[in-house]
Amino acid sequence: MTMTDIHETDRDGLRELIRSCAFDLKLPLVRRDIDLLIQQSADEQWNLWRFTAELLRREKENRSENQRRHRIKNAGFPQLRYLN
Repeated sequence: MTMTDIHETDRDGLRELIRSCAFDLKLPLVRRDIDLLIQQSADEQWNLWRFTAELLRREKENRSENQRRHRIKNAGFPQLRYLN
């Protein structure tokens, strides 16, 4: 086994650990988009602070949007209308 193989194995194990923890903590966006976020952070050379802030910001936005949709659904409006 080469160092690259070990590195890939570590990366796969860490990816699964992150997804498992995200599932337990009810962080669906993290579980779904962690690979994309890691790639973007590498491409844009984010530090750990920026990565963490962006991860939490996106999770918060996702939750806010889900809450908004849930409230609209539970409001029982006969028809959804938008004001232009």
